Amino acid sequence: MADILYHILGWIILRIKYPKKSERDKILQDVYDGSYVTAGVEWPLKIVAASLLILLLVFVGAIFFRLLFFPAEM
Repeated sequence: MADILYHILGWIILRIKYPKKSERDKILQDVYDGSYVTAGVEWPLKIVAASLLILLLVFVGAIFFRLLFFPAEM
């Protein structure tokens, strides 16, 4: 079921990014190994990875803020 959704998403993404069929087919073969599923999975995974990176940076920033402005008492 997910493959069908990723296939459709990959087709839409490539169709928008590369309107010329010849260019789209070349990119599909060279970059995505001829699979619309691979093209469709890449975009959501980039969003998830960026979200996790931002979350990690917020946590690290909160830790440094806590250490700098509220030092631990011994």
